[in-house]
Amino acid sequence: MNVPRIAFQTARRLTTSTTVRAAKGEVHPGYAKLRQQYAKFQIQDGVPVHLKGGPADRILASLTYALCAGALVTVCYTLFYKMA
Repeated sequence: MNVPRIAFQTARRLTTSTTVRAAKGEVHPGYAKLRQQYAKFQIQDGVPVHLKGGPADRILASLTYALCAGALVTVCYTLFYKMA
């Protein structure tokens, strides 16, 4: 008997996996949803890409702008008023 060969083949079958090929045109629903999300960002509608995510993106962008303006005011106050 060729025990090492049979053992090798058995181990090989247990450690490797075969890819399941979907039928042509069939896509996992998660990938289809991701494709729709990509399509939303590719539309040329004049809206910057960092605001295309909806209201949450607008809130985060406004908060970022406000924090930057506050930091600029603080720096100007420190440099021009306190150190003068």
